[in-house]
Amino acid sequence: MLTRAVSQRRFTAPRACQIQSPFFRALVRSVLLAGLVPSFLLGCTGALIDPIPTLGEGTDPATSSTASSPADIKGARSCGAEGHKCGAKLACETAEDCVSNVCTLGKCEGIPSCARGGPGAGRNCGPGGDEDCCSSLAIPTTSFNRYNSAQHPATVKGFSLDKFEVTVGRMRAFLTSIEGNARQFGPLVGAGAHPGIAGSGWRAEWNDMLPESMDDVNLFFGAACAAGGDASQGGAPTYRPQPSENDKKPANCTGWYLLNAFCAWDGGRLPTEAEFQLALVGGEEQRLRAWPDSVLGRQALTFENGQQLVSAFLAPANANGSAVGLHTFGEQRRHLTEQNVADDGDSHIAPVGSFPRGNGRWGHADLNGNIYELVLDESRPVDLQTGLPAPDTCINCANTNWPLLTERNPSIVPFSVDEGADPAVVTDIAAWGKYYVGGARILQGGSWSHLGSIINSQNHANVVRFKYPVMRTYEAVGGRCARDF
Repeated sequence: MLTRAVSQRRFTAPRACQIQSPFFRALVRSVLLAGLVPSFLLGCTGALIDPIPTLGEGTDPATSSTASSPADIKGARSCGAEGHKCGAKLACETAEDCVSNVCTLGKCEGIPSCARGGPGAGRNCGPGGDEDCCSSLAIPTTSFNRYNSAQHPATVKGFSLDKFEVTVGRMRAFLTSIEGNARQFGPLVGAGAHPGIAGSGWRAEWNDMLPESMDDVNLFFGAACAAGGDASQGGAPTYRPQPSENDKKPANCTGWYLLNAFCAWDGGRLPTEAEFQLALVGGEEQRLRAWPDSVLGRQALTFENGQQLVSAFLAPANANGSAVGLHTFGEQRRHLTEQNVADDGDSHIAPVGSFPRGNGRWGHADLNGNIYELVLDESRPVDLQTGLPAPDTCINCANTNWPLLTERNPSIVPFSVDEGADPAVVTDIAAWGKYYVGGARILQGGSWSHLGSIINSQNHANVVRFKYPVMRTYEAVGGRCARDF
């Protein structure tokens, strides 16, 4: 279940409606065209929506946009001239054009999100506060079984995956470098593509989903986060308008589009589901969780032994099957069954890399806990009883059949308990119907707030990992970047 059971929220419309930015007009326009409105915009008047033309039938989303044509998108040829330094892989004339201050053969090099330092954006991450927050660790070409299922073999070419989840500090470095205007200075068409997967890069129409000012950014990570952006209403936003030690925590409420744009700017891309699965199960070791199975042996993962391994919400050893849990990080801990709880914000979300004993085979931190992580792939149908997609073989694969911003993915259909789904999951997905315009993406890993989410295998209770609505930003969702050798 992906609803934080320990919180009761009431997100209201006025705060989101008061800022009349094209970013939110575009979001409302997209969902209205599908007959849907996100909860944080319910109550906004028609005056919020501009009559902007939509994509025509047969339009190629990779070359067309409701906001601008590729020629209008600011990027490689104009970022330096416009006074904004360029991100990785963009064209430069001198080092001064680049956030990283490195221009090689006319192209910005390095990882710009850690170029200027600061909390969560320098050498201050990990348990000792002395690791590179932008560290990226190599994973070799490997054959293994996704989801620990012999019906889902895969071979993934070697690549590099960031050790840590994208921090608030790194996201801040991106957004402040362009004064929050990710829409104008966002990725060029095709940026952030997997080199072996055609059509996997940025689409121009996605610019509509990006902020265009720091006011938008503050709202995006706050009141406009669909679930959990307002700490005063039981939410747990990690972003703050000003830099702080909180910048060492993972950026939640990010959303797939902004995360995709960040990774492209930072010289990387979103990992595919298969790539993340490879890191998660440890390749042919086929781990039950990110850490070696020998760590727990035959013991169940409980609050007591999980305190050293993962930021999570776990049942204590004496729970005896009752639905109670405790947080492994943070001072305040509470039972799942409590209804009226204190507003403790993000106190249970750990700074990245805080649990090194729970690192994966190749050293990656927080693969199982802290926050769920978005990957490149669009959703695909799954068996509602097993939680698994149809048997298939993957060779550097990814599902990039993303719907347009005005469409739904036909594989995301309502389903009932009679079809074998977990009742709690049915409740979640029914409530999320308005967010499925634009499709759904796949989540990986586990969360600080959901009992039973820290496991690499699939079942009917976590089938929603394959059906997470792309328009729903959330306090328990973020991600990390992949990079190519």
